[in-house]
Amino acid sequence: MENTLKTWTRSREIITGIFQSYSNEELIKIPDGFNNNLLWNMGHILTVNQKLIYKATKTPIIIPEELYKRYDTGTVPTVEEDLKNIRLIKELLPVSFEQSIYDYKNSKLGTFNPLTTGTGFHLSSVEDAFAFNNYHEALHIGLMLNVKKFL
Repeated sequence: MENTLKTWTRSREIITGIFQSYSNEELIKIPDGFNNNLLWNMGHILTVNQKLIYKATKTPIIIPEELYKRYDTGTVPTVEEDLKNIRLIKELLPVSFEQSIYDYKNSKLGTFNPLTTGTGFHLSSVEDAFAFNNYHEALHIGLMLNVKKFL
């Protein structure tokens, strides 16, 4: 688990660096040929983390439900909503990360309910969920790096 958390730490450092390197207008710009923007990817990362760690353990999520629904799988970016959420996502990226680790290390999470992700990964423990979370964040970091090329 130590390596999983170390990887997640680096992932969030990369995401924070991207966030700090772009203006609000760039964060919400959807380049031609893309169907999302930098901010949507960041909001989606927050949402999936909550789904994997909290909802799967029947533990209350630590981000606003409205934000969760806004960036859940199957949603699309909208300029108005994204502009409204920039500050909140920026604040929640480190908070959700730190709280998730704290809750895990201090046994604050409920019993994990096994699940199979939309991409076919079977997760049977909260440790599996943390590992898959890293995979998911890496996918979206890759997408963000591609979006950056066109800003």
